[in-house]
Amino acid sequence: MIEPPETPFLLIVFDAAQATFSLEGPVTDDRAWRAAIAAAGVERASLGYQACLNGGARMWRRTAAQEFRERTGFRRVARGSIVHI
Repeated sequence: MIEPPETPFLLIVFDAAQATFSLEGPVTDDRAWRAAIAAAGVERASLGYQACLNGGARMWRRTAAQEFRERTGFRRVARGSIVHI
């Protein structure tokens, strides 16, 4: 069993079919998110996630969201609106 990291990180949950993403966290354990995404992905194969491991406080959230938006062109939506745990 892999132990979760102790350092908090952000999780970007995305829906490629809808071109949307939400920024979740910070979290120290993504197992519940991975399970929720896998369960939802049975019906929506376009779901995925990406961990953002570097950073600090509020600026980290803005930077992570901005970089993901610029790289993908996806639109940011509210926390928990793609997958909710």
